[in-house]
Amino acid sequence: MPKTRNIALDRYRGLAIIMMTIVNCFDATPLIPAWLKHAPDYGYTIADLVAPMFLFAIAVTYRPGYLRRLEKGAKKLDTVMHFVTRYLALIGVGCILSTFEPMLMGHPTNWGVMQAIGVAGLLTLLVVKLPLIARAIVGVVVLAGYQFANTYIDGFRNMVFAPESGHGGIGGAVAWGCMLILATVLMELHEKGFKPFAIATGILGILSAGAWAWWKFAGPVTYIEIAKNRVSAGYVIVSLFFCCALYIFIEEATRALPKIKAGVVSFWGENPIFFYMVHLMMIGVAKGLFAETGLAIIPACAVVLTLMSLLAWTFHRKKIYISL
Repeated sequence: MPKTRNIALDRYRGLAIIMMTIVNCFDATPLIPAWLKHAPDYGYTIADLVAPMFLFAIAVTYRPGYLRRLEKGAKKLDTVMHFVTRYLALIGVGCILSTFEPMLMGHPTNWGVMQAIGVAGLLTLLVVKLPLIARAIVGVVVLAGYQFANTYIDGFRNMVFAPESGHGGIGGAVAWGCMLILATVLMELHEKGFKPFAIATGILGILSAGAWAWWKFAGPVTYIEIAKNRVSAGYVIVSLFFCCALYIFIEEATRALPKIKAGVVSFWGENPIFFYMVHLMMIGVAKGLFAETGLAIIPACAVVLTLMSLLAWTFHRKKIYISL
């Protein structure tokens, strides 16, 4: 591990884990407002931002980490195999968790967020060395082709939107891959300075507002649909905008307030994969002990957050970092 950590990135990932824990605690509780749950089909809620935040956090270090290995003298094949192994491991862990998810979370799935991120990482590896413009073109063209298939090819659309295929299944992983590719483009702009990154974020904001307005005006069954479970192009664009805007906010706040030390939010972000797995187990236990569909799940969620905070603080104090 590096001697100095990117505190802004740790806070960003930590916030994603906290949001994910709250969302998954309340996913089956009818008394909780809809904006804290995933949109059932078309639309966008705060819960729909969590998975893209994890993907965006990967983009922050993906290309720099790849190039750094090559600069340090690692062979290209060894570097590629390192990334292949990492993302295959994510897919494998995701498959194991999907096996136990009905018991832990109460709903079956054969494809979870870790599988989607794993495939996205492998797809991004194919283009990670391409120049910024070339990667942007690949991401946009493939995303447009994916959306065309998702709109007009019934077999593909039904595969993506199958009830048992969370996050779009293997078909939807193409869109997650495009999201990660485009996120690496955005982070390369970030390396060039605040202004290019802010301009790109602004453009994404305009596109997101336009997509939302067009979708509302023309109806949900359009080329610009915004739907997480369909992993639509509109969902990818809106997610990238929110991820960029949130990252800017956290990074600028961290820079403007340097005297604020790393806290519980950043502690969670130091071991994101570990806490992803731990939160599933803790929520599974909590839902078994408390009434899942009643307000009792609120103190259960508070207990889970407290225990995970203590664990994150302990790991931070002992400098324990778990990564693939």
